[in-house]
Amino acid sequence: MYVPVFTEYVVEFLDTWLLLAEKMVHPKSVLDSVYPLPAKGNTSDYKPFNPTQYLKNVLKVGVYEIIRTM
Repeated sequence: MYVPVFTEYVVEFLDTWLLLAEKMVHPKSVLDSVYPLPAKGNTSDYKPFNPTQYLKNVLKVGVYEIIRTM
């Protein structure tokens, strides 16, 4: 089994990146926000915020970036 060896800089980058990703996808803060968004927007192309879709997309990008870094 191949085990990658990371330099100090790559480890620091991954650590920082994962901390940011953790803050962006913390389900409790995203799903149970005390700051609700309006049900309707002011423009014709308004799309309501879907927290489940947001979490799915951010996690997908995060996993992709981690794998790409390795």
